[in-house]
Parts: sequence; structure tokens; C-alpha cells
Amino acid sequence: MTVRKRGGRWHYDLMIERVRYRGAIQTARTKSQAEHAEAKVRLEIHEGKYGRPSGTRTLDDFVEKVYTTWAKANKKSWKIDISRLKPILAFFGKKRLSEVSPFLIEKYKIQRRATPVISKNKIKPRMVASVNRELRLLSRIFRLAVSSKEAAENPCREVRILMGEQHRTRYLLPEEEGRLMATLIGPRSHLCNMVTLAINTGLRANELFGLKREDVDFHRDVLYIKHT
Repeated sequence: MTVRKRGGRWHYDLMIERVRYRGAIQTARTKSQAEHAEAKVRLEIHEGKYGRPSGTRTLDDFVEKVYTTWAKANKKSWKIDISRLKPILAFFGKKRLSEVSPFLIEKYKIQRRATPVISKNKIKPRMVASVNRELRLLSRIFRLAVSSKEAAENPCREVRILMGEQHRTRYLLPEEEGRLMATLIGPRSHLCNMVTLAINTGLRANELFGLKREDVDFHRDVLYIKHT
């Protein structure tokens, strides 16, 4: 017999492949209930699910109480994440972490790609890169859920990102630069030096605004950029 009652509570005690598994069955009130729970434990052991997180928390609850706090503390781009989360939470939000499967993510991927972007009465196809950024964000959420013991695995690992993503680097043409600088007069004149620096260095806005006097070597005309 692998179930027995001790101290008013039922317990299971199993030996499978020379490994011993035992524990209390919190909800069992009868021997029949205890044996049913023990059978479930035995099945979880054989399927490799024993002791793994159940993922009962919903995705929107995990994002609100765990991921958002983590992102604010660790990512400079956390505000972009918050904006990008809207369609993800609309689709998966009420699902438990354990219910988000690779098949469901594939469905989301196809649906998002087919949903056009509507802005200022204009309709245009949704970019592959936009969908892939959402998939990468969802994967990051699940990686955090796994490391926090809230989920057993990351289902995004079995989903391929969309092919055909185009990486575009955009530079100002000489005439465009001239038109831009011509607008930096009067109340905008204080931006002239900053824009000149941005154009000629390619620094991001947070890198420019984070510069300190000790980061600039005026004798050698050198900038030292930290944490880039």
C-alpha cells in the first residue's frame, strides 16, 4: 500500500526506479480520495511533471505584479514594453501560464500578421518585425516566469519567428539635414548643438542626455559612452 494515514492526514509513499517520492495529500478526506491523488502523482512522475510549477497564475496577473516591476528596474525601454503588451494581454491575458501553448502562440502570430495597422484613416499591412518584437517580448515574459518558478517551461521556444524581417538603417540626406537645421532657430535654437551631435555621432537619445562633463574630452574631441 502506498497511501497511509498519519496524524489525521493521508500521505503517499512511492519508490520508482530507486527514487523515493513521498508527501502529504492535503485535500484527501477518504482512502479512496488519497488513492486517486496518489495515482495522479504517479502519472506526473512518469510524465516528468512531478514537482514542476503548475503555472496557475494568469498571464495578465504575472505581467502586472512581476514582469512590469522587473522591467522598470532592468530595462530602459520598459515603456515601449508596456505599449507592446496591449495586444498580447488582449489575446492571452486571462489565460493561465500553463494554458499558453505553442499552438496558441502560433495562432496569435498568424492573427497578428493578418491584422492591418489603421492610423489616421490609413490602412497598411502589419510589419513582420512588429509581430516578431511582440513574440520576443512574450518569450521574455515566460523566461522570467520560468526563473520565478511560476511556469514549468517557455512555450515560445517551440515557435519560430516570422521570416522576411527587413532591417532598415535610415540616414538623413544632405538636403534633409539642411532643412532640419534651418528650423532650429528662435525658440528652437537651443537644440542646434544637440541635433548636430546626434547627426554626427549616431547616439541614442538616452545616451546623449546621459552625457556628463567627465565623459567629454574637449582636447581630443572624443566622447566616452558608458553602458551602451
